[in-house]
Amino acid sequence: MIICNKKLAVCILTHNRIGLLKKTINSVLNSYSKDHEIFVFNDNSTDGTNDYLQSLENSGLIHEIRHEKGLGQWGNANFVLENVSAKYCIILHDDDTIEPGHIGEVLKLVEMDSKIAAVGTFYNMIDMQNKIMKSVTYPDFRDPAILTDKDFFYHQMRGLGFTWSGSLIVMDKIKDFRFMTNSYFADAIFLANIIVGNKVGIIPRITVNYRIPFNRVSETDKMDFGEYLNEWFFIFGIYRDLIIRNNYGKELAKMHRKACTKTLFGLLVSCPSFKIYFKILNSEFFIFTSLSFKNWLQIGYKFMKLCIGK
Repeated sequence: MIICNKKLAVCILTHNRIGLLKKTINSVLNSYSKDHEIFVFNDNSTDGTNDYLQSLENSGLIHEIRHEKGLGQWGNANFVLENVSAKYCIILHDDDTIEPGHIGEVLKLVEMDSKIAAVGTFYNMIDMQNKIMKSVTYPDFRDPAILTDKDFFYHQMRGLGFTWSGSLIVMDKIKDFRFMTNSYFADAIFLANIIVGNKVGIIPRITVNYRIPFNRVSETDKMDFGEYLNEWFFIFGIYRDLIIRNNYGKELAKMHRKACTKTLFGLLVSCPSFKIYFKILNSEFFIFTSLSFKNWLQIGYKFMKLCIGK
């Protein structure tokens, strides 16, 4: 068991990205809070990370936990959940950063209500040069808010979201839930599970920078389009069952169907084959009545493009 002597364990997952890792660690060191300890979970790195982390540990700035056998991203995250003893935890990937004040803000909000399971913030998607590619915000909140699980899922269907990297997790709310190691949407499924029956804190300020490196081979890049579509079907089913099982009502179920259709429409107009095209149209999650006349024209245009092989 890894004991954290402060309220919050900031746990950084890393594997062979020493240059980016330095930025991540520096962002945590600059976060102006005395209520946390930093733990770096080194997943069998071979690029100089070991010596770098050893020097930081010798200086008393971090604690390194080194895996001699690679666990992978989600395996490493699950190791944190199963072995870190702390009241609260923030898990950061080694290429993401937090802004000054992030730790203090999420800690302040989580301690306002014992029912909170997670606290998230708005975030930037950034590239390797720290250029902002997209700012992910949500207009309904201007001040910090505490939402019930049902209200959170309602707003999530309308566009509210936060990254798992950088979000605060209340450790006694995770129970036996873990990150699924074989799912593209492991983070969303994990967060949804721990939120059910609890509350969610929202900080309506951008305090996390989620990096999209040019050399990252994402799970999506490793999948063909059909596999990627199946992942969407999988998470649609998870949320549908969650809504039914917890009696969230017909309005939320309707919003879920609309959200599924919107996502599938985007996949349909970019799909590579008739097989995928008709698989989407025939899906139980594709609701025809949610589409506009313009959408139907786009679907027809896609059909014609597939006919002529474009």
